[in-house]
Amino acid sequence: MNSLELIGETIIPESEQEKIAELICSQEDPEHSYQICVKTVDSETMKHYNKRYRGLNETTDILSFITADLPACAIEERDEEDGFSAKPVRICDIIIDIKRLFQQKGIRTLEEEYRAVLIHGLLHLVGYDHIRSADAEKMNKKEEYYLKQTQGEI
Repeated sequence: MNSLELIGETIIPESEQEKIAELICSQEDPEHSYQICVKTVDSETMKHYNKRYRGLNETTDILSFITADLPACAIEERDEEDGFSAKPVRICDIIIDIKRLFQQKGIRTLEEEYRAVLIHGLLHLVGYDHIRSADAEKMNKKEEYYLKQTQGEI
């Protein structure tokens, strides 16, 4: 079971964000449960976070972190079918700069851009990266796949 908490401005409904997170986390990393906090911020706040965590004194559209990996049953997580979960739990944070999304959205709506960036951040949490070109290609394909899977969500 995965859970999602939202802090700040909500661009798409919480229930839709929960469905997207559940879809990606359960398909890409079924060995873990995820507890994810998604926080939307302004550009100045994002610049602060980016400097603090990545050493870059500039804003970015999204930051994703696994802040803790807990062994199975470290958190009493109820599974509707089996009782308590035996999966290890990943505590994660996603930070999104709303102003940056508006600036970079192009022909997309803000909701579409938010969904694309949220998917991108979730894929980072489950192990995808785009530093090397081969990894970037894999991640891009997954982003496209999940965008198609979730287009009807809003």
